[in-house]
Amino acid sequence: MPLYKIIFEDSSTYIGGDSLYNLKWSDIPDKEILRLEFFMDKGSVLVLQDFESYNLFIEATLNIIGKERGQKLENIYIMGLRDDIVTSYRLSLIGERGQTKYIQGDVTRRDYPLGEEFRGRKTTCWKKGKKEVK
Repeated sequence: MPLYKIIFEDSSTYIGGDSLYNLKWSDIPDKEILRLEFFMDKGSVLVLQDFESYNLFIEATLNIIGKERGQKLENIYIMGLRDDIVTSYRLSLIGERGQTKYIQGDVTRRDYPLGEEFRGRKTTCWKKGKKEVK
């Protein structure tokens, strides 16, 4: 199953991400995005629309010592920019009840000033959006 679907201003669509290791975000055509639908577990869909720009990326850590060496995916970030404010949705990929503040599957929404959207720093790879005229 794909991870997300994008609907462009011209009504065409792009189906992206065949796994968390291959989001295909950089493959998105250079068109204005009207709507981003991110498919979550158990049939839920997170929808972002009416943003000036969109971003999607994975936060991962790399363990280089110890028994559990290798890459560990931690969170998915889905973001929309409007009026210099970034609305960020973080989907937790790890964590167990009683051991961490957030558990796998939790969704956290926060707003940040542009340039401080990820741990106080700016992010790259934004895709141009288009607000619908109402």
